[in-house]
Amino acid sequence: MTQNQEEIRATLGARLVAEVKGTIASARELWASIQKEKLPRLIGIILIVAVISALFFGLYLERNSGMFPSDPAPTPLIRFIDAFYFSIVTMTTIGYGDFSPKTPAGKLLIIFVMFTGVICFSLLTATFASIRVVKMIREGKGVTDLSRLKGHTVICGWKRKMESTLEDIFTVNKDIKASDIVIIANISQDAIDLFKQQNPGFKDINFIRGEDFNEAMLQMANIKEARSAFILADESTDASPSEIDSKTVMTAMLIGTIARNIHVCAELLDPKFETYLQKAHVAEIIYPRQYGRLMLAHSTAATGLVQVMNDLLNLHTPSRLTTSEFPREFVGRPYSELKAHYGPNATVIGLVENVGSFFERKQEALREAQKTANISKIVENLQKVKQLKNNHPHFNPPDDYTVPDHSLAIIVEVRQEVSSNE
Repeated sequence: MTQNQEEIRATLGARLVAEVKGTIASARELWASIQKEKLPRLIGIILIVAVISALFFGLYLERNSGMFPSDPAPTPLIRFIDAFYFSIVTMTTIGYGDFSPKTPAGKLLIIFVMFTGVICFSLLTATFASIRVVKMIREGKGVTDLSRLKGHTVICGWKRKMESTLEDIFTVNKDIKASDIVIIANISQDAIDLFKQQNPGFKDINFIRGEDFNEAMLQMANIKEARSAFILADESTDASPSEIDSKTVMTAMLIGTIARNIHVCAELLDPKFETYLQKAHVAEIIYPRQYGRLMLAHSTAATGLVQVMNDLLNLHTPSRLTTSEFPREFVGRPYSELKAHYGPNATVIGLVENVGSFFERKQEALREAQKTANISKIVENLQKVKQLKNNHPHFNPPDDYTVPDHSLAIIVEVRQEVSSNE
């Protein structure tokens, strides 16, 4: 077998797997819609009416009326099967005419069965049609059913160079899949289609068209089950910086109300809105405009600092600045032991404390603060809780500093695979 044939075979196999997965996903979505519309209950009613009428026709009303063939003599089971078949045929309004009731009671019963069948099957047909119409409308509006999605990432807003933003996200997060990302953006369906066409690697990203500060949009994104949310300084319109930041604040507050335990990172153009985001328990705030100004100021006093930061944040240089989880056994132990834990390719320069849900960290701190019976000590502890900061960096602590729970190590590491390629 030639290499060309192998490639074709592999491509066809991949397509077949994708088609099967797509079919399974569509079947699951259909079943979820059927359950939501309570179709199983309607089908149950149809079957109950058919079984009861079959019992009456086959075993009581039309048992000896000549409705069913008498040669050979039918058993009760055969009569029930014939009667059940007759009931279903009548309820679906097909009416083959091979059976018909002979007794007055049977004729009255079949009138009830006919009306019940017409009503139930009309509802059944209409419900299936509505499910299909709703699906088509959702697809047209960029809305998909994400109720089963969990541990995903929600991105609120849009950038003019969104493909570059997403490429950087995928470069840093090797394990993340396109299907695990939900983007809420107020852009047209044509813009979404063009974006997917120009960027085939992002075709599995889930899009929801609408404003991200709309609760319905966040509910569609299943924000409660998300792992994290990123609020971008939206560039989908020509709004002013203050309007963009106001939308960011509204979205952050809404997420804080709906899903207060997820990690939220927001992009802010003007630092004067920082207080509002802190009140909404936003874990991390990015200031794209402020960083450039501060780097310019530092470069006047610290030669080479700009290049240092550029290299550490560059996705394609060997060295990088990052945070790292460490084994829980180091919690409560001296900082010097944690530094020794990392090898020669990583240098620990500090800790990020109070990582995770800020709401949970405060609740834990409050419970801890009230464990003493000393009133003055409780007051002192509560003051500390009030000063608690989420994701607080603590650089170069002393070697005997006790490593707290819910913290990460700040490290400068050398990525072997990048350096070897260089």
